[in-house]
Amino acid sequence: MSDVSRSSNLNNYDHSQNPYPIGANTPDFSGLKGTDGKTYGFSDFSDAKALVMIFTCNHCPYAQAYEDRLIQLAEEFMPQGIGFLAINSNHAEDYPEDSFENMVVRAAIKNLPYPYVLDIDQSVARDYRAICTPHTFVIQNRKLVYRGRIDDSWMRADRVTVSELRNALEAIVNEAPIQIADTHPMGCSIRWTTQEENNPERAFARQNLDRLDRVEHLDVSKQRRIA
Repeated sequence: MSDVSRSSNLNNYDHSQNPYPIGANTPDFSGLKGTDGKTYGFSDFSDAKALVMIFTCNHCPYAQAYEDRLIQLAEEFMPQGIGFLAINSNHAEDYPEDSFENMVVRAAIKNLPYPYVLDIDQSVARDYRAICTPHTFVIQNRKLVYRGRIDDSWMRADRVTVSELRNALEAIVNEAPIQIADTHPMGCSIRWTTQEENNPERAFARQNLDRLDRVEHLDVSKQRRIA
């Protein structure tokens, strides 16, 4: 996979945690409980040109920082035939803010234009090999065509220089090739159950995210000093 999407502070990112392959057929899922009282599955988006799946949650500052940008993208691209689905896979017993009840509250407060669903057994996150919140996956014709981050500035929307997710969606709408299909997500580790926390793949992914978080925060500190 090409490294052209890497920003300078992510050059040490290790893909050996086995991310879901670009171009591969994507796993099916069904019966995810939404904050609107409905249940959702992959088949509910069968008429969409593509589906944007965002693994997210309530409590993570990265997810919170990106929420308005995701809403804006959804309001722009949903009328053009792109589906959006926000998925919370976090283990809420340890993070009560991510409980289904609080998901309902947040969906109402933010007036989310897309479904916000609970992956209660973490099977969807596990199948797609999601590692953090937010972590985006774009599926077209049942194949993964984009995965990774939303853009290159999680904390400050006014400092975004490239929005890879937007670029991917514009390419789909315009029936053009996606130039950058693989970027590196930045966010809070998904909060796995104890059994999943002990999975070596989860531990490896957490280690990489923790290292990247430290680098990212160093960069943010430099930006603050410059500002």
